[in-house]
Amino acid sequence: MFKEKKMSTKVWYLDPLGDGPTNELMAMEISPESAQRDVLCRDGKKRDLWQCDYQTVGKFLRYQETRRLVFMVYYRAYKNGPVVLWPFAGKKKSKMTVESALRKKVIKRGVD
Repeated sequence: MFKEKKMSTKVWYLDPLGDGPTNELMAMEISPESAQRDVLCRDGKKRDLWQCDYQTVGKFLRYQETRRLVFMVYYRAYKNGPVVLWPFAGKKKSKMTVESALRKKVIKRGVD
């Protein structure tokens, strides 16, 4: 028969890292009730975070380049689980240059 898709139980958080413009934009885009103070993270530090859904995280990741936003993404994998840094935020795909392609031997220098 058909299997039901499980809804993700992850809870997402954004940390503006004290950056004023980033925090202001988050305050406009995310409801004020979602602001959470002193959230204990896995590393033992308490942070002021904005709780949001994954779509909002994606929106801010797209904003990051064009609006020069500064923030970190955290998540909680399950209810009462630890809040941890999301390791994939801010990772850029590196563009290969001719120089790096030559160094990695993806291409060869001129034909003799």
